[in-house]
Amino acid sequence: MGLFYLILSDRSYLYYYTNEDLFMIHMNLVVKSLFVASN
Repeated sequence: MGLFYLILSDRSYLYYYTNEDLFMIHMNLVVKSLFVASN
């Protein structure tokens, strides 16, 4: 799972430059995923 998140993180930078809305959606999903994983 860690590698999967790293791949998403790398792609999120591309989304940031192309579409800020996609970047925000991606970050929300990552935060929720990390929150669920931490519990």
